[in-house]
Amino acid sequence: MLLLGNLHYILTHLMRRLQLFLLFSLGVCINCIAQLTPHTQQRIDSLFSIAHEPFFKQTRQFNISLLWIEQLAVQDKQFAMLAKVYIIKAELNLHAADTIAAITEINKAVGLLSYIDNESTVSNSQALLAALYIRAGNKNRGTNLLRQSALGGRDRVTFSDEWLSTIHARAQANALLNDNKALQLDYNGAANMARKAGAQPLYRVNNLFAESFLQAGDTNKAFEVLDALISDTGFTAAQTKQLYSRLIIYSVKAGRFGKLTEYYSRLKKLNNMVTGKELQNESLLATGLYKEYLGINKDAEAAYIQLVTDYEQHGPTQTNIEGMIRLANLYVKTAPYRASYYFDLLKKELTGGLLQTPTGKLYRQTLAAYKSGNTSPLIKQDTAYQNRLSVATRELEYQYQVLKEKQDNALLKQRQQLQAIIHAKQRQQYVLYILILALIIVVTAGIILLMNWRRKQARKTHEAEKLRLEHEHKAILAKALTKAQEEERAAIAETLHSEVAAMLAVARLNLSADERQATPANGKQIRVAADILARLTQTIRDMSHRLMPLGLKQMGLEAAINEIAKEINQTGMVGVETLFVNVNSAALPDDMQINIYRMVQELFQNMLKHAHARHAFLQVAQHTDSLNIIFEDDGVGVISEEKLTGAGLVMMRKRAEYYGGSLTIDTRNGGGSTFVIDLKI
Repeated sequence: MLLLGNLHYILTHLMRRLQLFLLFSLGVCINCIAQLTPHTQQRIDSLFSIAHEPFFKQTRQFNISLLWIEQLAVQDKQFAMLAKVYIIKAELNLHAADTIAAITEINKAVGLLSYIDNESTVSNSQALLAALYIRAGNKNRGTNLLRQSALGGRDRVTFSDEWLSTIHARAQANALLNDNKALQLDYNGAANMARKAGAQPLYRVNNLFAESFLQAGDTNKAFEVLDALISDTGFTAAQTKQLYSRLIIYSVKAGRFGKLTEYYSRLKKLNNMVTGKELQNESLLATGLYKEYLGINKDAEAAYIQLVTDYEQHGPTQTNIEGMIRLANLYVKTAPYRASYYFDLLKKELTGGLLQTPTGKLYRQTLAAYKSGNTSPLIKQDTAYQNRLSVATRELEYQYQVLKEKQDNALLKQRQQLQAIIHAKQRQQYVLYILILALIIVVTAGIILLMNWRRKQARKTHEAEKLRLEHEHKAILAKALTKAQEEERAAIAETLHSEVAAMLAVARLNLSADERQATPANGKQIRVAADILARLTQTIRDMSHRLMPLGLKQMGLEAAINEIAKEINQTGMVGVETLFVNVNSAALPDDMQINIYRMVQELFQNMLKHAHARHAFLQVAQHTDSLNIIFEDDGVGVISEEKLTGAGLVMMRKRAEYYGGSLTIDTRNGGGSTFVIDLKI
């Protein structure tokens, strides 16, 4: 026996050594293969996603793959990949409720962060490790890491899967801390960035934050985050179906039943259009909750049973486990033995850290209700008592039904009478409303007609008054022009009488012989007479210009004005420059040309008489519906009020107003004057 025992010990020892050797050899081989594989990062991401499934169970193949990647990361000093391996290990330890081992792996990962160069990868790892610390019970370290991974710092990047993973981890950490304020701040920033990136990123962000708000116990906020997506477009049919399924689920959990029927009707239309196991499971859970809310427990039970069937065929998921919990809850009072069967199944699945999730809390709440339901005092009563109680109950129920029918009939009659009275009053009110409305319409129409009539009368009165004022103004202008013409004629008559007649008499005396001496005029007398006749010729020419400038008729407005400027320039006293812009004399009436000529003539005369200027500039510009005259000189200016109100300037203003225009004078003492005349064509 001793020999057999030693032999067994030796064989066992050899087998263990052989297993270690084979495992080491396998690891080395796989390590070499991994070095040649370009998709190592994809493999670690795949293992990471699998490890974070709520109901994931470790397998030998999973552990070997994780060991290979760890060896490769250590050998090649891939610190980011190695940190992710430690994060996966910590996640697995938390699944197994081994918090000490989990914290050990977390500490290893934290120690590697200082060797990672990529800031976004560091931020992502900090957020993941913060959530793991909090789940392991070390909230202080978790909070510190969470603060270091704040979204307001180096995480301000474009939308990417790594960025989404970071905010997901932060959301989970804040949910575990029940820090709804920080969760709301992260959601606002993430939603703004996702909204700029498009509909699909916004859908992903709102879904993950809805789950986080639900985990934090804020079911109302989870509902609002999903409800905000309804107005957006660009989602696929599958995403829309998932959205309405989750809206129904969150509405029931939040106690917000206002839009529940609307959501369910839209979900029914999408059920036949979109298929898929997980989508179908969420739709079944939403259907069960909706039917249970309506009290149609049979339909709710059918939906939950389909979820239990999915669990039996494909294994546990968060959706079918919740369906099983709610099915057990339906059976607590009606079929306790069935509830017991499902609670036994749930006990095997919900272990370790899963009991702290929302699904685990729902399970514990339902289990407590099931256990309290097994202690009903009515089950302990004897059979005879139950029979007597049953007969008495049926008799009372019959009497109650008879009384209820009588009361219902009497109440129905009263309601019918009341409805008839209400209808009669409503008809009277409708007639009264119609009459009042008609009266209001008639009065309003009368007021509108009266206001229109008064407006028309006022417009007519205004137009008549305007026309009268225009006539009066024109009459005043005509009177002023007539007066000016009479004054001009009087001046011409005075000139003829005083100057022309006198000059002619002197010339006649000088040219005629002395009758007493009977001798002819000598040379001196002839020269005096010739000089007098020359001055007489100039005087008569000036008078003819004052009456009607011949150059205006013969050469046109522009040439006539230039002729005046030429004559002034020939004196050598003043230099006059003229500029005509688009002036078309043929397009101007004759009387207007004469008045323009007179006003320019008056401007030149004022300059020669009063300004003592050395230079002057005249510009005449014609536009589509107006004509502008600008005259500038460098003389002494109009320095007295008497000159500003002189007859010449007053006459110029009257002429301008006659054509709907104006005269503006800008004078500076010692700095010249500017005259601007605007006329309407």
